[in-house]
Amino acid sequence: MSTPFSGTGLILVHGDPACLTVGLLLGLRAAAPASPLLIVDGSNALNPYLLSDLARRMGRRPEALMAGVFISRVFTAYQMEAAVVDRLEGAVAARRSCGVLLAGLLDPLHDEDLSVAEARRIFHRVLATLTRLAAQPHPLVVAAPFHPPVRGREGFGAQLAAAADWVFRAVSREGRIEITGEKPVPGRWWWEPEVPLLAARRWC
Repeated sequence: MSTPFSGTGLILVHGDPACLTVGLLLGLRAAAPASPLLIVDGSNALNPYLLSDLARRMGRRPEALMAGVFISRVFTAYQMEAAVVDRLEGAVAARRSCGVLLAGLLDPLHDEDLSVAEARRIFHRVLATLTRLAAQPHPLVVAAPFHPPVRGREGFGAQLAAAADWVFRAVSREGRIEITGEKPVPGRWWWEPEVPLLAARRWC
């Protein structure tokens, strides 16, 4: 994939579950034990076995890749709020992180058991934290699969896109991933990653 992408700031990759794969591979580009990628997984799409398989496909030693990744898996909106708002900035500094991947950031906020008021409160706190972190010199990747509309939460994706420096749409088509650049530079590319496509499993 050849794009004008610079790799810094707040990067939003949305679309079908292929966006999780694109987001992960963008985040892993500079991951190393001394400068790990921090992942907050709200989609339940990542696990050590998948990362080990990914390392072999990338021609890297699985243990080296695993040492360069820290995963915090969250299952509720309150866990997402705590992981991002209360702990993420400190973790980036303490671990000298090369970047952050927020996989399925919006997934917990679409839980219909969560009130609209609480979903909005948490979203705006998270978005404010991400906007502040995006000013630091490391990529902050948000992978956000599409969701059916949920009352009172329809605007979350649009607000996230408005705050992002880069916005890409990723959709899987017959084994390839179609990537559309939406912000700041329009374009379209086809990508054939030699890795298995991730799938969000939160609601399974």
